This record gives sequence, structure tokens and C-alpha cells, in this order.
Amino acid sequence: IAPRPDHLRGLLPGVALGDDGKIAPDLSAAMKLTQLTHLIAVSGGHISLAATIVLVSVGRRFPVVCALVTLAALGGLIILVGPEASVIRAVAMSCVVLGALALGRGTQAVASLSIALLAVALLNPWMAVSYGFLLSASATAGIVLVGTPLAEYLARVLPQLVAEAVAIPLAAQLACLPVLALFTNVGSIWGVLANALVAPVVAPLTICGLAVALLCPIIPAAAHLLLVPVQMCTWWIAAVARTLAGWPGSGISLAWSGAFCLALGTILIVVR
Repeated sequence: IAPRPDHLRGLLPGVALGDDGKIAPDLSAAMKLTQLTHLIAVSGGHISLAATIVLVSVGRRFPVVCALVTLAALGGLIILVGPEASVIRAVAMSCVVLGALALGRGTQAVASLSIALLAVALLNPWMAVSYGFLLSASATAGIVLVGTPLAEYLARVLPQLVAEAVAIPLAAQLACLPVLALFTNVGSIWGVLANALVAPVVAPLTICGLAVALLCPIIPAAAHLLLVPVQMCTWWIAAVARTLAGWPGSGISLAWSGAFCLALGTILIVVR
């Protein structure tokens, strides 16, 4: 991908594999300002997509086989992207859910998250104090406890996709504020808007990016063909990040950006 645009060279390995070493400095700074850096770190989104694809492909007729095949696929994904803190959190939560699936039991998001966090903290206490793990756990808790109910509440008067595009990033951003305050004091009021705008391209970019990484050594022609939609997705993410980073309201203090998000959430609940 050397002759390709800078946004493709940087964001493709970043979004697909969590390798952010090739991202242009100005794009990296813009993504930090607009709270889009989670896109260039392998996170629970990758695990959820991989698990969903396997579950749909295998089916749930034989729960034990389905759970084992999905675990094997997640193990392969860990080998591909590395055991990052956010990946370990997501895989641990997936193991709880898949265990319940194999036993024919129902799952509950809060219980699954709590068991996964406790298990990881007991097995590796140092993991529990890493920024990546804390951000992943906080974002997931915010989505489960606030984002999903808020999306259902807003869906009464808004289209479902619009309600989720607003509620999910808003809840995740508010939940991550205490952790973000440990290592930065700069924020933006456009973080929720940026995440809502790029949400439609994240899943296609992740799936196609992983496919490019897997196909490039064995079927280069197919990998290059997939670079066409990948380039469109990376262009959109870069355009959103750079545009909103230049708007007034980006680069303000984290406290003010947090207050703005809290006020926005309050307005959505009260006025709807």
C-alpha cells in the first residue's frame, strides 16, 4: 500500500491490527482531539465483529461446537493483533458469554462484564491498572448501563440507527472521562458528532482490513481489490477527524468538553 494515500497507509493497519505507527502526525492529533483514537486500537469492536461473523456462519444448532469454534477464531485474532489490554477484556467477556451459550443459559451484559473484569484482575493484577484496560472497561460499562437504555429511550422519537449513533458514543465518552483525566487535559465538544459520523464505516473497514491482512500473502489480487472500499472508509474517517478538529470547540479543556457532553445527555433525556 506504499503508493496509496496517507490516510490509507496509516488507518488500514491502525483500524485492522492496532498498529498506529504509520499514521500521519496531523491525522493522529486530529483523531485525539475528536476522540477517535479508539479506532486505531484493537478493541471490543473487533472481538464482537469476529464473534458475530463466526456465530452467523456456524449457527447455534450445536451450542458447544459453536462456542468452541468461536473461541478458536478469537484465539486466532489475538495471535494476529496481539494481546492488548482492550482485547483481553473483550475476549474475557466473550468467554463468559460463550460459556453461557454452551451451557444453554441466558446472558446478561452487566454480569458478563463484571465476571470478565474480576477474572482478568485476579489472573493479572497489573492489567487492571493499565490505561487501555481501564478505558475499555469504562467504555463498555457506559454503553451497557447508559448507552443502550438511552438509545432505546430516544428510539421512541428518532430512527433506531440515529438514536444509537448519538447515545452509544455519548455514554462511552462520559464513562471514559475520569480515566482520560489521568493523562490528558484537552478535549472537544465534537467527539460525539465525530463518532456518530464515522460509525457507518467502522465495521466495513474493520472487516475488509482484516481480510486484506489475511489475503495479502496468499491472494494479493483479492487484497488489492478490497483496498478500494477500504480507501473510501479511511478517507471519510480522516476527513471527519481533520474537519472537526479545526472547528471551534476542539482543543478546549477536558472539563469543559465533559460538561458539554453531560449537558447534551441531559437535554436528550429531558427534551427528547
